[in-house]
Amino acid sequence: MRPLSLSIKGFGPYVKAEISETDFSLLNSSGLFLICGEIGAGKTTLFDAIVYALYGKSSIEDRPPKEMVSHLLPKLKLSYYPEISFKFAFNNKIFEIKRRLPYNNLTTERVSLWINGKIYSSKKEEIKKYIKELFRLDANQFKKVFLIPQGEYRKILIEKGKEKRELFENIFETFFYADLEEFLKEKRNELEKELKILKEKILYIEKSFDGVSLEETEKIYQDLEKKENLLKKEIDELYFKKRNLEQEILKLEKSLEVFSNIKKLEERLTELKKEEKKYLEKKEFIKKLEKFQEKFNFYTILKKTWKELRDLSSKRRNLRILLNSNKEALEKLKNEAKELSKKEPEIETLKQKLKELEKRKEIISNFKAKKREKEKLENECKELEDRQKNLKNKKEKLIKKIKIYENLSELFTNLRKLFENKKIIEEKLSYFEEKKKKKEVISKLDEEIEKLKKEVETLQREKEKYFLLCEAEKLANLLKPGEPCPLCGSKEHPHPISPSQNFHHLKRTEKELKNKEEILKAKEKKLNMLKGELQIIEQKIKNEEEKEVKMALSQIEKNISSVLNDLKVYPNFSNYVPYYEDVLTKEEEFHKKFKTAFDLLNETEKTLEEVEALLSDKKSQLNELEGALKELENFCEGSLEEPEKEIKEIFQIIKDFEHKKSTLEEQIKNLEIDIEAKNAKLNQIQEQIKTQLKDYKKAFSEVFSLVKEKIFSSLKELKEANKYLKDLPKLRDEVAHFYNEVERIEKNLGDLKKEREKTPFISISEIEKEIKDKKEKLYDIEEKSRKLNEEIGRITQKKEEILNKQKELKNLYKEFKEKEKHFGLIEHLYTVITGKNELRTSFYSYVLSTFINFALKRANRYFYEFSFGRYRFITEEIFKKDFNLKVFDNYTGKEREVRTLSGGESFIATLSFALGISDVILEIYKAKPFESLFIDEGFATLDIFTLEKVVEVLINFGQKSGRTIGIISHIEELKRKFPVILEVKKNPQKGSQIKIIKNF
Repeated sequence: MRPLSLSIKGFGPYVKAEISETDFSLLNSSGLFLICGEIGAGKTTLFDAIVYALYGKSSIEDRPPKEMVSHLLPKLKLSYYPEISFKFAFNNKIFEIKRRLPYNNLTTERVSLWINGKIYSSKKEEIKKYIKELFRLDANQFKKVFLIPQGEYRKILIEKGKEKRELFENIFETFFYADLEEFLKEKRNELEKELKILKEKILYIEKSFDGVSLEETEKIYQDLEKKENLLKKEIDELYFKKRNLEQEILKLEKSLEVFSNIKKLEERLTELKKEEKKYLEKKEFIKKLEKFQEKFNFYTILKKTWKELRDLSSKRRNLRILLNSNKEALEKLKNEAKELSKKEPEIETLKQKLKELEKRKEIISNFKAKKREKEKLENECKELEDRQKNLKNKKEKLIKKIKIYENLSELFTNLRKLFENKKIIEEKLSYFEEKKKKKEVISKLDEEIEKLKKEVETLQREKEKYFLLCEAEKLANLLKPGEPCPLCGSKEHPHPISPSQNFHHLKRTEKELKNKEEILKAKEKKLNMLKGELQIIEQKIKNEEEKEVKMALSQIEKNISSVLNDLKVYPNFSNYVPYYEDVLTKEEEFHKKFKTAFDLLNETEKTLEEVEALLSDKKSQLNELEGALKELENFCEGSLEEPEKEIKEIFQIIKDFEHKKSTLEEQIKNLEIDIEAKNAKLNQIQEQIKTQLKDYKKAFSEVFSLVKEKIFSSLKELKEANKYLKDLPKLRDEVAHFYNEVERIEKNLGDLKKEREKTPFISISEIEKEIKDKKEKLYDIEEKSRKLNEEIGRITQKKEEILNKQKELKNLYKEFKEKEKHFGLIEHLYTVITGKNELRTSFYSYVLSTFINFALKRANRYFYEFSFGRYRFITEEIFKKDFNLKVFDNYTGKEREVRTLSGGESFIATLSFALGISDVILEIYKAKPFESLFIDEGFATLDIFTLEKVVEVLINFGQKSGRTIGIISHIEELKRKFPVILEVKKNPQKGSQIKIIKNF
């Protein structure tokens, strides 16, 4: 991977920073470059930004994205969102990934990936998977390969025993292999428990057979089956008897039903005969309605035309009345119009006079408007002159304020920096005290842990003792006189162990042991944590003396007093007692006041220029207006009274005349149109009446024929029949239903009487007695069948119990054998993997040692080259339990410990070791080597000669390997040693800034 560009917004100490493609091109072409700056400026944050862009994770474990957002964003009230854009080349492709951080609970994380200028995806999980597949590394592995933390790797080289092994475990992530050992142990214990449970189940089932063997249960099962078959045969015989009886009862019930139905039908037929007269009358009425239905269309037309003729006659009468009224009104309006036309010459004269009066009014009105405009301009000019004077005074005051705020801002900035330096030095001093306290706590914890370990060992021995006694008790409970002992085989048991409190003691011991082990584990965890914290503290105060730190603190306090003396010249600060948060607030306050005042000054100057320009323009307008007023005053000849009243009077006369004239014309026109329309409508109604009369006469003739033919006695009766016409289908159905019902009952009655003649019975009571006798016999058979079925059920249940137990026992035998075989395999694997093998080494230790061996062999290639053939790491003792890392010195021909190397040699050894580990990780995960590599710190211990030598070695290494190497350091002296420097400048107010410096 080769970085091409990096853009950062609102991330860590950066508000907005960018390393462009031109910058990266310069860094890559130099082969070796330095990333430098103050502590906390944001050097390593550049690497954090790359890791976050690629994987959405910080390089610091468990740090959520929202904590990486710059605290300056809300403070400076910037409009953009926190975002990282990283462009890089890999596998002959150009990739660009943009990732926006969650911010202010308003936005969620957003990400997009571009390949060769085209969007690939904007889905978080899809991009995460693609990046991992592209590099074949997850975030943790990428960090180990891309950024080499010199301090961490140096710690591995100089640590001993357990601490060294733990550091290796973290690098190679070999926790899986330790989990494998624990898994096998748990699996072995689990299988052991399962075998024990299976054995107990088998014994329990074997006891439930009451001394009968598995083979003998087969004979019992066959006897039960024979008995079951005999009972089933007896049930079958009873079933046939029951079926015959049921058929006989069914026949009897059928005969009973015939006798009963005959009686019901005879009663119903008698009722229907009584209603026959009513239905004969209905038949006659239906005939009349059917005749009327034939003429019904004519009856409908008759009713309709009668109503329409009546309506048309009424309309004709009303229309004639309206027509006469309109003709009279038209004549009257025409006479009025003729009289009005005589006044038109008089109105024309008034219109001409009105035009002259309106022209004079306009001139006078214009004069008065310009006079008002002049007064307004005079007032505006006065206001602008006053405003000009105020703005000039305000400008002078602001210039004085800006000078004061600038001085105070500078003093508080100096004071804030001094406080920050003081805080750093005080923190260093606290580390010395904290170091002493932690050493005391560690010593005390070591003693407590040793004591706890002895207590745990004692409790484990007690647990084993009570466990064996409890097992012996269980075995004693199973012993029976004359039966062999499962352990020794003896049939005599003269002294079996008697019941006691062993089980209670075992549980108590196990509980106490578990409690002690948990306490021990917690204390060991705390001890490791304290040791880690102590190492961090020692690293922080490395190569520093407490006395020198105290002297530095004293000097800073003097500088603070000097700044406070400078502050006393300003009001409110004569007795000022500062503290950090207040200084920070004051610095920001005066910085804001300076900025506000400066902005206000610019605004004031701009406003003053606008006011002066506007004043000049207004005065020019006033001069022009005064000339125009003189001309208008001459035109009006001194008289400025407007002829408003006379204009209104003339205008009203003209308006009234024209309104009256137009109204009369409109009324005449409307009346003429209305009269013409009414005449047309009257003719139309006359024609409609003639047509309707023809239809009415024809329909009346057809309807009246029903009365002539004496089907109906009168038109009144015919009109009454119309009400029942809609019920004609219903009446037909009622009559038809009645006669059908009579016919059906007579037929059914004849059929039933024929069927009754076939039966041997003469009455219903005789049949009912026979049915009762048959049902009693049927009940006896059903009761006997029920008892036989219950007996068969008991036999079936007994058979199922035998079969289930046989099946369960066979399954348990099979499962026991399988688990026994599996247990043997797991037991063997566990024994081998935990170190009970020829090498006397656990599988986990072997894997870890193999990784270390590979890393050291790879590191030797670099170490040999960097040390000009002098050193190599010794790998022969890697597989020993507590090996110490040593080097072989070709100059002396002897071995020596890594800790004995000089500062420069130690740096080269650490770098070689780190590069070796990086190569092994890439090889393990089949990833391609990166074209860029970053080394974090590690240069503080080098003298000038060694530093130059190391830089030369790194440049040669970069040229040979084709890699670009970036060195991260806060040491200022390194600047002149590197061809290109990427400098990070700290700025608490505006955010850290990036600058590229060339030394060639």
